[in-house]
Amino acid sequence: MGLFVTDNSTFDEDKTTGTIKVSNWLAIQMYITDNIGFSRPRVSIQEFTNGRWVERVRPNNANGLIGMLSFTVVNVRANYSIINGLVSSPTVRAIPVLKSQLVGRSDANVTNGPTIFWTLQIGGMVSYNTEMFRF
Repeated sequence: MGLFVTDNSTFDEDKTTGTIKVSNWLAIQMYITDNIGFSRPRVSIQEFTNGRWVERVRPNNANGLIGMLSFTVVNVRANYSIINGLVSSPTVRAIPVLKSQLVGRSDANVTNGPTIFWTLQIGGMVSYNTEMFRF
């Protein structure tokens, strides 16, 4: 179970506007300007690893023009053994989940766009085009 944290709320560990920190994870609202001057809103999800922040996912496809709504980190059981019919030696992994709103597609603005959830690729590989779930 995870509690979604909004920017600058009580549980946001980084009070910088546009950044939500939960444990060893950051969600950062960015604005990337393309070669024709169009500012595209994106969100970078980063993990603190080996003493530095490493980008793990950044929505970057046609549905990647998003405004950050909230962010959480969920601990999930990634591996386990069954001994005498019971789960034993579980391995837990922290998985970040970003809740966002679609605000643009290509060069067009979107009003009241759908909510989109984003997370890591399988294995935590860096990906710029992965949607977890959308409704």
